[in-house]
Order: sequence, then C-alpha cells, then structure tokens
Amino acid sequence: MIDRESAYKELTKPDPDNPRAIYHDPNQSGGQRFWSRMKREPLIPAGALLTAFVFCGIVYHSNKRNTRQVQLWMRYRVAAQGLTVCAVVLGMYRLQQDTLEYNKKVENIRGQLEDADKVAKERAEFEERMREAEEAHEAEQGLRNRWRKGKDKQGEKSTFASEEAASSKRWYHYLYWSPTNSKPKDEA
Repeated sequence: MIDRESAYKELTKPDPDNPRAIYHDPNQSGGQRFWSRMKREPLIPAGALLTAFVFCGIVYHSNKRNTRQVQLWMRYRVAAQGLTVCAVVLGMYRLQQDTLEYNKKVENIRGQLEDADKVAKERAEFEERMREAEEAHEAEQGLRNRWRKGKDKQGEKSTFASEEAASSKRWYHYLYWSPTNSKPKDEA
C-alpha cells in the first residue's frame, strides 16, 4: 500500500528516464527552474537565439547600405522565425503528451490512495464488529454461567429432560390460567 507522503515524493521526484518529465521541486529557485526548462526544450531557446542572430545580420547589412544582403537576411529571418514557431508548437505537443502521462500517473497513485483508505476503513469496521461480537459473546457466557449457578443452588439440575419438561407448559400456564377456568360457565 502507499501512503500520502510517499505519493507526494513519487509525484515530485525527477524521472531519470524522461528528462522532460513534469515535476515541481519547491526548493528550486527561479533561475534553476528556467535552466531546467531550457534543458527540457532546447529547440525553443536555440530558435530564439538564431532569430536574434539573423536580426543582428539585418542591422549590420542595413548600416552598410547593402540592400541585397538585407533582403537575403530578411528571408533568413522568416525562416528562423518559422523554425522557432515550429519548435514552440512541437514543445507544446510534447508538453501535452507529458502532461497526459503525468495525469495518468497521478490518477494511478490517487486510485492506490483511495484503495488504501477503503481497505483501512473496512479493516476498522471489521475490528469494531469483532469487538462487539466478542463483548456480546462474553455477556452471553456470563448470563449462562449465572443461570447455571442459580439452578445448581436451588438443587435443580440443568438437564435436557428438565428443560424439556419446563418448556412443555402452554402459554396460559405462565399466566396461572387453566384450561378449565377459561371456559365460560353455564347459566342454569
């Protein structure tokens, strides 16, 4: 079974098999989080740097008044920005896939926690029923022992025959009625 603390550790630890795995380390600073994200998706910052380099080329050639080179570098800028946009889209797709995988992992752990809670609840209910049954059994044993002691003190033996004879009375005998007294008298 899994407990809540180990489930939290399981969800927040980095996955060595998948460096792009989503996890949040509360001890990370902003800079560490930035660099970990750059390592996770290296194409996006590379595309941004490439686009910045192309802009520098455009500025350089426009200062030299070389219009053919400026037009060429403008085409490079379009290509670099297109590649950067593709890298962002690819990164978003991969992030979505990682999120889906992470959500499956979370649901699996949540199911294990719910199962553990259910098992613990059922165990507690079972132990409560067992305790009640043991108390009832002890109470019945105590009553039976007191009843037997009381019969032995009166000199009667608790045998099956005497119990059968005692149970052969009709219901009206317990009310001290007799069948002859319950009949209506004839009025003559």
